[in-house]
Amino acid sequence: MASLSTNPLPSDDAAADAVATTGAAVGSMFDKANTDNGASNLGTLEHWDQVYTRELQAFSSAATTLSAPSNEDSGCGRDGDAGECWYGDDVTSKMVELILPYCVPTARVLDIGTGNGDLICRLVESAPMSWYIGTDYSANAVKLAKAVTEARGGQQEEQMLKESYKRVEFLIDDVLNTTLRDNSVDVFLDKGTLDALSCLYGDYRGTERIVVYLNSLARLGRQGVAVLALTCANFTRKELSEMMSDAGWEYVEHVKYRIFSFGGGSGEHVSTTLYRLVK
Repeated sequence: MASLSTNPLPSDDAAADAVATTGAAVGSMFDKANTDNGASNLGTLEHWDQVYTRELQAFSSAATTLSAPSNEDSGCGRDGDAGECWYGDDVTSKMVELILPYCVPTARVLDIGTGNGDLICRLVESAPMSWYIGTDYSANAVKLAKAVTEARGGQQEEQMLKESYKRVEFLIDDVLNTTLRDNSVDVFLDKGTLDALSCLYGDYRGTERIVVYLNSLARLGRQGVAVLALTCANFTRKELSEMMSDAGWEYVEHVKYRIFSFGGGSGEHVSTTLYRLVK
């Protein structure tokens, strides 16, 4: 895969290069935790560096032979030693199914808060002709994602899949102060990043910060083309709808999960929704 560059692209064959960077960004707004209002450390760079340091060490010391996907809700279903699979293996699989039709050849796919890179790996094996970039503001997460991707790519028997793993790039980047190029992304993936943002709030549930985030994605996306697959546990679709609309994202469809009832109320434990950028 060609190196990321700020230079214009000569052709669609190097489509991933259009998501260019000017350098590695580091965490900023995430780190301003206000513990007086009950903010969680799940949004701090220090927390995630510690998490991914442990997971990187565990992955490095374990055998890299890949097992078949499991239906467990804990751990990474295809690679247990790669660390936690946020919201479970089933949710991840449904998210892949939702976004897969948009991962067409040469599409530029960006996974924000990529963690161990598992989501990208699953998409690579289903849509091998897209270009994939995973970003995380934790350098240790990026190291882990690179290690996981290299291991999975090396395990592929088909040459086409081996080559498809070369279409993946991982970058250290703070999405709230991103170095990525505007109007460059076709497909966005968010599995937990918006939730992490809401864990550090100066206002109610991090609304102000989430608005900044959604507008940042809108600048990166190609108007009328870009789609966002968002999996969220801290907000319902109804709660997100106004913020999404104000940032230029319109609802397309959502995954139907099992409904749970508790304490006189009912709902899904998590929502996975597809949005399209319209402005």
